[in-house]
Amino acid sequence: MYRAIISDFDGTIVDHNLVLSPSVVAKVVDFQKYGFIFTIASGRGFLGDLADAVAKMKILSPIIIRNGAEIVLPESKKVIYGKYIKTQISSEIIEYLIDAQDDDGNSEQTEQFQKILKGAKEQLENALALAKHGNAIVLKDNEQLNDNFRKIFDSF
Repeated sequence: MYRAIISDFDGTIVDHNLVLSPSVVAKVVDFQKYGFIFTIASGRGFLGDLADAVAKMKILSPIIIRNGAEIVLPESKKVIYGKYIKTQISSEIIEYLIDAQDDDGNSEQTEQFQKILKGAKEQLENALALAKHGNAIVLKDNEQLNDNFRKIFDSF
């Protein structure tokens, strides 16, 4: 029997419209009441929809975020683990990609791509700044989540 569940967030905990169903909240809360561990691993940062859902589900276990680059404590929002690409290296990669995109001659796509890369660079720099200042079973979709909850609760 599983003692812990690590679940994806988008499309698993919430649907594709970012709706968190009351039944998922109830199942997660009950699962934890029985002494089991429930947490989330997501590509997201710990803000907005993810933080709100974690609070509603009363998750106290550390949350894995940013595709594994950080682990955060939900109550304090403190990053307890962070593994980052050095800013200089990430900047060089982004600049290389911008330069490479310029060579293809498609100005509309190049402009869109540059905006995306610049946004990624800003997000990375913000994440690094925040981190500098201290600020089981893996489920990938809602069907897996429900199947595993059924198996676990049926065993009681």
